[in-house]
Amino acid sequence: MTEHANESSTTVHRLVARQPIMGIDDAIVAFQLVHRATPEAQPATPNAADETMTVADLFGDVSVDVGRLVGDLQVYCEPGPGVLDGSTPVTPPTHRTVLDVPADLGSDPELVERCRGFIEEGYSIAVDRFSGQPGVEALLELAEVVKVDLEAHPRPEVLELVARCRPLQVSLLATRCRTEEDLAWAKLAGFTLFQGPAVQRPVEAAGGTLAPSALAQVQLATELLDERLDFGRVEAILAHEPALVAQILHEASLGAGGGLRREVHTVRGALVLMGTVRIRQWAALTVLGRQVSNSRTDALATSLVRARMCELLAPTRGIDRAFAFTAGLLSGLDRLLGVELSEVEERVDVDDKLAGAAFRREGALGELVGLVTDYQELVDNGEPTGPEFGNFELMAAMAFCWAMSHITAMERTPAAA
Repeated sequence: MTEHANESSTTVHRLVARQPIMGIDDAIVAFQLVHRATPEAQPATPNAADETMTVADLFGDVSVDVGRLVGDLQVYCEPGPGVLDGSTPVTPPTHRTVLDVPADLGSDPELVERCRGFIEEGYSIAVDRFSGQPGVEALLELAEVVKVDLEAHPRPEVLELVARCRPLQVSLLATRCRTEEDLAWAKLAGFTLFQGPAVQRPVEAAGGTLAPSALAQVQLATELLDERLDFGRVEAILAHEPALVAQILHEASLGAGGGLRREVHTVRGALVLMGTVRIRQWAALTVLGRQVSNSRTDALATSLVRARMCELLAPTRGIDRAFAFTAGLLSGLDRLLGVELSEVEERVDVDDKLAGAAFRREGALGELVGLVTDYQELVDNGEPTGPEFGNFELMAAMAFCWAMSHITAMERTPAAA
């Protein structure tokens, strides 16, 4: 769900996050793109990668590569202001796209006709927040998916809604699934798609610990992130990681902002183009990506967005950018590895100041990591953000596009481990 509070004519909606949608077999089958109102003017930055994507771009620009945000999976997105009322131009989708249409608007004949036009253009329709609203039948007949909020209704009411949809050729998507019990109940009730905290943050077995092999890889990643590490040591590490070298060369060959590719054949050549800091970060990210504990979590993407947000926000707080990136990335290890953060801190050898910031929110950097983490939690839950978050929406939009480009590059690299 997208938060529309405090909008004005000087704001535009930019994408700030994605949320996994799980199928009946526990695999991620689609992503929900989340957008927030941000200042209309994006400040100029020296880095071409600090771009953002607006809802208008998503639905109105055929040159936009949606695949770099979600890979090959289907996209769900609330259209946002202007699309449903016809004031924002919409082009045929270049990616499999489902438009979330609020069920509360389903009794409007003009909107139903507009949805019919979307389908003719190639979009699919999901009826969002269905609760048995009167007059919604015409919209339901057009829908491919119907979303039901498990938290908004007692279980008997949810079963009645499922029964009402059964004669229709629709897939049922259970939203706000908070626990494994919610997921199990929804499957038995007839839902085949699932979204919510239980999908985003799968609960691991109590008392879980880091396996020795995973611990060794996490320790390697933390060494790569150490700002004291010189390039000679980076080369020595990579000498034993041919798959990692292949990914680094692939990353370095990509033009800034998805521009022209460049031929890069050596790690030294990658150093010239990327710099030691970014090579270390990329290598560490790739190593950590191998250790994701659950196939249905999007923890790697969440952690990278957090790291990039910390990096972008660091200068205004007098904090080193690379140090902030590292702390943000390490603070997501609990979601990546499926163990408590205290277990990570106890087992992984990390500098005390860095550990305090990443694992205990200590100091100015720890406060920043905590704020970014809290912001992500609010976005995940569809809740508004307060004044303490300042320009976080815009920074999140920048971090999201940057991070998703890197995640997609990792997934598309043939040598990915």
